[in-house]
Amino acid sequence: MRAWSVALLFLGMLLLEGTTVWDQPGGLLRPNLLLLPVIYLALWFPLRKAIFAAVAAGLLKDLYSIDPFGLSGVSFAVVSLVVSGLREAIYREHPLTLLFLAGFVSLIPPGFTLLYLSLGGSTSAALALVGQTLLQALHTALMAPLIILPIRSLGPLWGEPSPYRAFPDKI
Repeated sequence: MRAWSVALLFLGMLLLEGTTVWDQPGGLLRPNLLLLPVIYLALWFPLRKAIFAAVAAGLLKDLYSIDPFGLSGVSFAVVSLVVSGLREAIYREHPLTLLFLAGFVSLIPPGFTLLYLSLGGSTSAALALVGQTLLQALHTALMAPLIILPIRSLGPLWGEPSPYRAFPDKI
């Protein structure tokens, strides 16, 4: 994995997420675009590299957002573990597979935030975010094939392993 190109990919997704107007009245439709390169890396790269990149992306997101520092890093690492565990059981190139996979795993980071809020005593604030979380997951899932497949077509730029050689999955 080429660290400089993946870092530029993460920065580009973070800038796209932060500068593009995704918000509707009430701020309900803001997809988690930084999660999509994490899903891509977990699908096509060795586990250790994918988890390291996921934690780095999560910490980058925590620097940008108001979430507690490290919360996105941990939740992105869990997303990377889940996706890496599923990559042998799914067809990774199909847009519908990417849509359903992104919809499923995009519920994990907001789930960590809801858990943090409910453990901190803000149960009413956590319950108010449930509807927003579901809409954000749906919007992230709809964006997944539009973002992951073009990133996949640029695989040699990120240092993607060749599909024709053995895939080292040892931790």
